[in-house]
Amino acid sequence: MRYWASGSGSISTPARRCNGSIWNNGALMTVEPVATTPLNAAVVGLGGIGLKYDLGGGGRITTHARAFHVHNAFHLAAAVDPDAGARSQFESTYGAPAYADLAHLFRKHRVDVVALAVPTEHHGAVLEMILEYPVRLVLCEKPLATSVAEGEHMLALAGQKQVTLMVNYMRRCEPGVHELRQRIESGALGRCHKGVVWYCNGLANNASHFIDLLMLLFGPVVDCGLLPGASSGGARADTCADFYLQWPALRICFFSVDAADYSCNEMEVFGTRGTFRYRNGGMNIDYRFGGESPWFKGYTALQKDALDCPTDLLNYQYHVADAIHKRLQHRDGRYDNAAAALETLRVVEQLRNEAEG
Repeated sequence: MRYWASGSGSISTPARRCNGSIWNNGALMTVEPVATTPLNAAVVGLGGIGLKYDLGGGGRITTHARAFHVHNAFHLAAAVDPDAGARSQFESTYGAPAYADLAHLFRKHRVDVVALAVPTEHHGAVLEMILEYPVRLVLCEKPLATSVAEGEHMLALAGQKQVTLMVNYMRRCEPGVHELRQRIESGALGRCHKGVVWYCNGLANNASHFIDLLMLLFGPVVDCGLLPGASSGGARADTCADFYLQWPALRICFFSVDAADYSCNEMEVFGTRGTFRYRNGGMNIDYRFGGESPWFKGYTALQKDALDCPTDLLNYQYHVADAIHKRLQHRDGRYDNAAAALETLRVVEQLRNEAEG
């Protein structure tokens, strides 16, 4: 049965492992040595995030296929996609087999980890099929499901099978976000009280990334809703809306930008001691702190020059693979985010119902 569709893309030389490091199109990345047997990984769905985003080169690790190929804790065993062209691209790029269906994959391979990268409307059905086989972890693309009810069912199924379910909100695993979270929790920015997010391409597709990230940074929201006079509309069959998220002492407003003009996914949050900006989708994070104004005596102002935080967003999928390894090999439960992804979906569903109601 055809569960998803794929497009075309150019093929470039994949990253290579090199003496405990990754040699990625000229950029050397240090990785931790792995003493255990590599985990067998398979990619189900060879669209953009499964295979194609980083086929054009540029030294990025932005797909499941490349991440499992270059991370020395994994062996990229195989892939599944109903599209023959996508299977051919995968095989010629990575030298591993690709199959038209799950039955062939599991008949020929023992698989520990599956990246589930089919369209969202098929997540539940394909997950149920995968869970018929002895896998250890499934990494599901975001959003988790098309509805909260389906998401709850998926979590229940994984729990019954004792299979770890993770959702690919990859910013949770990115090093810059780790530092940002530490600064917030240390009180360096003071009490965060207001913020704004600019996003495009819909509530589920892009706004959910920021909803999930903000709940990682500040905890569960206590309220959400459309802003007065909020604009709303469709984007690739995904609702867009202007809305707010509320915490006990923090409110953050989201504004939708028309992706036909340009892509924009950024935020700024204000604390009593300083601010942070999350720009270019997360490729740049910086801070400005309050201090004596250099221009007006007796006034407090934000620093003129921002302090940059190192980030590695262009290798985001590598960091997700690293989190999977830590989860399975070291029983590190920090990355068990399926329940959090369900709460993100709950917020998205509430906002969508309000916008479309």
